[in-house]
Amino acid sequence: MEARPRWMRRAAVAAVASLLLLAGCAARAASPASGKNSLRLRQAWARAAEAGQNAAVYLTIENPTGQADRLLDVRTDVAGRAELHQSRMNGGVMEMQPVTGGLEVGAGKSLSLAPGGYHIMLFDLRRSLRPGDRFQLQLRFRRAGLVEVPVEVRSAAAAMPGM
Repeated sequence: MEARPRWMRRAAVAAVASLLLLAGCAARAASPASGKNSLRLRQAWARAAEAGQNAAVYLTIENPTGQADRLLDVRTDVAGRAELHQSRMNGGVMEMQPVTGGLEVGAGKSLSLAPGGYHIMLFDLRRSLRPGDRFQLQLRFRRAGLVEVPVEVRSAAAAMPGM
């Protein structure tokens, strides 16, 4: 059996190390919101709506880390713009207004964006959202950075899971 030259062994080791590094980066990119040291985004959904109309997105953000984080803004390709909003009762009338300064997710806490409270408002939909469709939403956090989450479209009469 013939021994391989030293340079071939070094090249093989370098190639394997590069592949392991790429695999690690790919795994982190594929699941940026998982693990004990990162935010978890769960149950993201939106009500069905027609192109040109507005829609709301709801989800739960869990922060298992030891440091608070802040949701700064959101974006998606399916709408002209996306904003953080809050609905609340004022004198018996439901009002909706933009949230300025973002939303804090405390260390070890969770934040639910749900009907009747905080939510993500999508303005000027570029396409109709039909029940069963999915689209991507990007949320930018102060500490975690940009986190992408798939959003499931449900019927216009849908309620928050567990409600």
